[in-house]
Amino acid sequence: MKVLIVEEALQKLDGHWFQYIRDIVDGGRAAGHTVEVLVHVDAHPTICETLGAHPVLQQSVWEGDSPSGFFKRLLAIRRHNRALTQDVADWLTAQDEEFDVTIFPTLRVDHVLACQKVSEYFAAGKVLGILAESPGYYDGAGELQFPRSATLFRSLLKATRRSVIFATESAGLQRQYLQFSETESHYLPHVTQAEVAPQVEKSEKPLYGSFGFTRYDKGPDVLHAALKESPLEGVEFVIQWTGDYKLPDGQKITRDAELEAAGVVRYLDQFTRSEEYSEWLARVDCMVLPYRKEFYWDKLSRVAIDAAQAGLPLIYPQGTWLAEFIEEYGAGVSFEAGDPDSLAEALQKCHGQFSELQALAAKRAPRARRDFSGAHFFECLTKILESK
Repeated sequence: MKVLIVEEALQKLDGHWFQYIRDIVDGGRAAGHTVEVLVHVDAHPTICETLGAHPVLQQSVWEGDSPSGFFKRLLAIRRHNRALTQDVADWLTAQDEEFDVTIFPTLRVDHVLACQKVSEYFAAGKVLGILAESPGYYDGAGELQFPRSATLFRSLLKATRRSVIFATESAGLQRQYLQFSETESHYLPHVTQAEVAPQVEKSEKPLYGSFGFTRYDKGPDVLHAALKESPLEGVEFVIQWTGDYKLPDGQKITRDAELEAAGVVRYLDQFTRSEEYSEWLARVDCMVLPYRKEFYWDKLSRVAIDAAQAGLPLIYPQGTWLAEFIEEYGAGVSFEAGDPDSLAEALQKCHGQFSELQALAAKRAPRARRDFSGAHFFECLTKILESK
């Protein structure tokens, strides 16, 4: 099978895009597929060299701020779709080969029309867009709501569903898009093959980690509060801190000097090498995900998959995709999202039952590695294309 991946987000080495696309590419090529990748024209040389990628995409919606105002935003969406279509079309027409499928891995409203236009080129083969983000949000009563600003996205999905194949990375997102726009989507696993460094120096005390971007939805402030209200004796915490952020009331959340001075928490800067993440996955004994529920009802967490593949117990918010995931692929203790007391209780419970949780997590890890592998991604992709 010949596969073309179009990802304008592949520009810098930070974030998860490079590792995500690399895992897909490696899995596909290892299985005997031909995989080509189009990336941003200013992509880091390491990205181009590692993936054998083609830096031809002139624009990226992931850089800079979106224009304010409805008509300015509408114009920007139209221009971006047009530019993306032209970049892909120019590259395709310059090649002497045809693809079975062209994949847009992080589909947004800025890309939907481009997907439809690219599907008109015979060399592109079938076109598949992965809907990785939620189109709506859950209110305080747990009811799914769709903002008025998503109306255009809904209309575009409806208008293009006969020419574009859509996929999502969880059953929850499949349900959301069906309710949102009557769009049927196929399941494709989120590929991640986090390598765990084989030899690292382990801490004398149990080490609990919390990795990923520091933002309101990730809830590091909730973890701070839990550790202050109910310190966990004999356990060290390491938190990756990628930047300060603000709560809805304007309060700025920074590294907690008190917890750091007391030796309770050690802060890590944003990882600059992929090996750093692998090394810390090997060092920690448990992964803490203090996420806010309203952002993770149906959305997956790459860090959670990595931790499960590494055989680490997890501490996670109740009533989210994470609960469904851990029931099948991992082990851990849940807490009431946003509640420091509940999180503190979950930390204590995990510490008290650690041996049993660790054994169960290790038992389920091989399945997590298999089902979120590049090989399984291409197995699912093949079945989708055969059904169309």
